Amino acid sequence: MKDHSEKSIPKKAYSDFVKYCIQNLDFEEPDQFEDYFSCVPLCAINAVYSINTKYVAVENAVQRFCNYFDIEKGHTRRGQIPPKRNQKTVSEIYKLIKDIKPQTLASKIFENRQRTSPTNGILKADASVRFIKTLKDFDVETFQDIRKVYNNAAFHNKIKEIPGQKSGISLRYFFMTTGTKNQIKPDRWIIRCIENATGLIVSTDEAYLIVENAVKILRQKGYPNLSERHLDNLMWNHMAG
Repeated sequence: MKDHSEKSIPKKAYSDFVKYCIQNLDFEEPDQFEDYFSCVPLCAINAVYSINTKYVAVENAVQRFCNYFDIEKGHTRRGQIPPKRNQKTVSEIYKLIKDIKPQTLASKIFENRQRTSPTNGILKADASVRFIKTLKDFDVETFQDIRKVYNNAAFHNKIKEIPGQKSGISLRYFFMTTGTKNQIKPDRWIIRCIENATGLIVSTDEAYLIVENAVKILRQKGYPNLSERHLDNLMWNHMAG
């Protein structure tokens, strides 16, 4: 999923950001992305609902979905994606929801009627079903299948065609929650953190380049296991804190 801009960024911005991270972030905090969901469809729902809202609303929507269909929300072994035999497949979840009207899903199951956009957006419940159907169409059933679509442009384009998903931010987030460690979700908190540190207005692609560079430097400065995903997590916690 290498679609990052090569636009020149001042060298000072890189060093300023690293300095800011060292001064403000707690690298002893665990990577919360290591707490994986029990199955891939929950990652898709989480990604769709996470855009332009408070995360407590996302957590509640996912938990209500799990409660309604009696699905385990999380995998019990931290830091490991669940084995295939323990996962509900994409097809199994899609079969449960494909014939339920979006309005019913939103009001009765997710109990969340948020839309993907205030202008011509669709219900996030509807977008979640479309995301899950796209995974099924590309033969993704479990976490172990994610590699099929990570660098698949056709899959990326199909997801971005879902109303409200054009920016690709939710897609990046989906890959992070399904095991990808060299990715970030450049939402408003991440962008604002970088802007606070550097004084620059940055694009989502520039944000990735700055974080990627910072991870390389921070690994050399005593944090050898740091990933882009973990740094994103630390930045988000710091800004939302």
